[in-house]
Amino acid sequence: MIELEVTNENTYIDLHFHYFLNDENVHSMDAEIFNTCERQLIQAIKNQHKYFNESVKIEVFAKKTGGIIDTLRVISENPLIHSVIICAITAFFTAKFVSKKDISENTKNKIENFKSITELIEQGKLNEEIFIQLAHKDKDLLKLRSEFFKVAKKENKITKLDVESPTLISGRPVFDKITVLYKQFDNFIIPDIKEETPSENEVKIYIIAPILVKGRRDNWKGYLNNMPIDFKVSDKEFLEQVHNHEIKFGNGSYINCLLKTISTLKNEVFQPIITREVVNVSNYGEDNGFVYIVKRKKKHINEEQTSSLFPDIN
Repeated sequence: MIELEVTNENTYIDLHFHYFLNDENVHSMDAEIFNTCERQLIQAIKNQHKYFNESVKIEVFAKKTGGIIDTLRVISENPLIHSVIICAITAFFTAKFVSKKDISENTKNKIENFKSITELIEQGKLNEEIFIQLAHKDKDLLKLRSEFFKVAKKENKITKLDVESPTLISGRPVFDKITVLYKQFDNFIIPDIKEETPSENEVKIYIIAPILVKGRRDNWKGYLNNMPIDFKVSDKEFLEQVHNHEIKFGNGSYINCLLKTISTLKNEVFQPIITREVVNVSNYGEDNGFVYIVKRKKKHINEEQTSSLFPDIN
């Protein structure tokens, strides 16, 4: 539960992030992991200024023992900023967002009527349930959250993480303590999802920058349907002829090929990463010029295989 009561009695909110370690006598963890995690938290908090025309100040306190306790103080004269940041922190450490079937009819109507958190703030109709539902579409928040838990998972001393605030509003904590067990970290990490489209045959690619030196792993550059693309070539016989300078490229050079395309998505949150691979080149040429078939080595059948195909007939 989050206290969203608007009050002017606080100009700051303290946030405690307590990393519990597997040995109660150990009070240290990998510095690079800690700093990277803290950076994701600070950025997630600072990103909430996009809903207001004022900045947020964040102070860092000396680390406390008892595992590792990281304390951040969020300072603002605007109590609404406190409410939004508390909601954002709750969303950050809540693996499963509110599902559509769990949303009340009243909340559904508000979400349909308001396009953004900014509109809800302006109308004074923001609540925890709506914020967390809308935050599900916040790509920046999801990316920072995923990176936080991906990095934190590398520290195998961590057993769990508690998030809480000692700050009180009207005598009550601003939000209930949140606990995330180490074994639950994967629930927060956005997985890579690879989708391979069916290979396209006889695709015409105009060559802009071929890789002519054997051993280089750079992508080739070309144009496909008037769009610039990067691609790899795995056709070994074609590559051998390119490296031996038997095949040369000039203005208007193209290849007709079998093209494999793979799209990698991060849970549909980020722009897809497209990778292309030329599996087989059938022919090549230049505009208004000859078309050349790629030379292929003949596949030889050894004598034993040949004789077995035609057994003696007595």
